[in-house]
Amino acid sequence: MFTLDQLEGFVAVATELHFGRAAERLNMTQPPLTRQIQKLEQTLGVSLLDRNKRNVSLTPAGLTFLAESRRLLALAREAPERARRAARDSGARIDLGFTALAAFEVLRSLLANFDQAAPDIEIRLHEMSSKSQTQGLLEGALDVGFVRLSNAPAEFESKEIQREPLLLVAPIGHSLALESGAVDVADLEDTDFLMYPPLDAKYFHDLTARVLGATRPSSMQYITNVHTMAALARADRGVAIVPASTREMGVDGVVYRPIKGWETDVVQMHAIWLKDSVNPTLNRFVKILSAAFSLNASGHDD
Repeated sequence: MFTLDQLEGFVAVATELHFGRAAERLNMTQPPLTRQIQKLEQTLGVSLLDRNKRNVSLTPAGLTFLAESRRLLALAREAPERARRAARDSGARIDLGFTALAAFEVLRSLLANFDQAAPDIEIRLHEMSSKSQTQGLLEGALDVGFVRLSNAPAEFESKEIQREPLLLVAPIGHSLALESGAVDVADLEDTDFLMYPPLDAKYFHDLTARVLGATRPSSMQYITNVHTMAALARADRGVAIVPASTREMGVDGVVYRPIKGWETDVVQMHAIWLKDSVNPTLNRFVKILSAAFSLNASGHDD
């Protein structure tokens, strides 16, 4: 079986891609670090690193094991505090991640329910992107995340907590704001458009790309946050496709219109948590969460 020291050594080398610099980072000499990596590879039965006199690189197995190593080390660092928390009578606590837009409707409803159903549970709130929440859950910094994900990774359990339609947001006075009824996607061909970046806002980027289809706006700027999009639309910097709950933000100077062919509730929000979570309060949280949003308390909601 491998040791935490071996994992730390591997992560250092994989990060630096240099044995000498990794050894300095760990305050050790290079030969014992090299032996650690060799023993780790022997234990796993795979090569984690390709190395020659000039370069060190990760093998495909090494790249996969790096992510798992970081997760295991994070859990190891968090384990003592989680154990102390579980030992305290007042340790009923949930670290909850949420996106900014979730605070306007989903989070407000949930917190009101918890104030009545479980006043003894301390809920610590962390506003983060969906991508950052997923990482925070894997590293043990969060217990539950409210995220936008098409499919939850295999490590997680998930519950759908919200569905809503997409809307077009345009500044008052824009040609698309002067009409009534649903807007035709083809009318976006000659517009300045605010788009989500494919990495930092993948869920909404992919969904918006599906809506646009073959339509190509005249210009496109990439904006990560929905509330920033609404503000930029108000400033006449372009139109955008946003979830209906954006209206709850109270941004004035804009008009929201449904999109022809996309009037159904296609935007989803899920609560996710690790299957192997050791937080003893999590089961209570999930039951109250499920009751608050009228969901089945067992299994997945696909």
